[in-house]
Amino acid sequence: MKIGLVILYYIYIFGYDFAMKAISLKLDDKQLKLLDEVSRATNIPKSALVRKGIRLVLMQAKEDVITTDLKREIDSLLREDSNLLKRLSRS
Repeated sequence: MKIGLVILYYIYIFGYDFAMKAISLKLDDKQLKLLDEVSRATNIPKSALVRKGIRLVLMQAKEDVITTDLKREIDSLLREDSNLLKRLSRS
């Protein structure tokens, strides 16, 4: 029963997908050493740490898809819409 809880914990925290595909990657010595140290200190498998790092990078990239110019244009349109709605509400 205890092992089942540990597995559920890892699935919840690290988003383990049983249909994952294996990949190969290269790390320099310093990266590998730090990954080993973090893995030992946290008792989290290196593969889980790498998946977590990839997930964070992908989330950041997704947020960066909207450029500054697009954000500015959206803000301008929202202000314009807000002003129009205020004028209409006074009528």
